[in-house]
Amino acid sequence: MEWAKFDGGIIMDIMNLIVLYLSIVVASVYLIIIYQANRQKRLRQIEERLSLSGSRDIDQMDGIEFERYLVVLFKKQGYQSKTCTCI
Repeated sequence: MEWAKFDGGIIMDIMNLIVLYLSIVVASVYLIIIYQANRQKRLRQIEERLSLSGSRDIDQMDGIEFERYLVVLFKKQGYQSKTCTCI
């Protein structure tokens, strides 16, 4: 019964696959965390820029920019606000 012999190589192959899988999961989580941190930084920069906007800037904004401007303005005044989802 040649097929019934225990082969330690199969166990090593399985362990290598598990290590590879876990490495991919850890790397993916790390990339997601970095992406979210960069996204939050960009949003803060946009909010800062919008909070410094004057009436001339408001006249040149499109609808989405104006909505974001209002969110920043309301948050500065202590209100909770969020933008709607645009389709």
